[in-house]
Amino acid sequence: MSYSLKASSSSDGGVISTEVTPSPKQRRYATAFKLHKLEEASQCTAPGVIASMLRREGIYFSILSDFRKQKARGLLDTSSTKRERNEQANCTALRELSVPRQAWEAGMTAMMRLAERSARPTFTTRQRSSRTMHPAN
Repeated sequence: MSYSLKASSSSDGGVISTEVTPSPKQRRYATAFKLHKLEEASQCTAPGVIASMLRREGIYFSILSDFRKQKARGLLDTSSTKRERNEQANCTALRELSVPRQAWEAGMTAMMRLAERSARPTFTTRQRSSRTMHPAN
């Protein structure tokens, strides 16, 4: 919702109106519509035909790109239920996140081991009494 303040004229006695105007809701598209628009877009070969189709339907190119991403992830598969598609999308997203995280964790573990080995100073008896640190050779 958006809120607006409108100053009234002097004939109203200077009263400020606080009118609440509802903001437009986000559009939701049916799976059949998405598949139809993807099929229509794939048949467009001449320059500007996709743009005219998007203008005719009142959608942006980014929405068409979202439709393509959904189809690539298998979310527009009409044979499965909505719950199955959501579970499949969640598994795909987790797989995409887990691979880089595992590589990052392995790299950080190796770096920490290397840092521990090189950062430990060793002392001799004589050096310990004088409180000076010298790495062993």
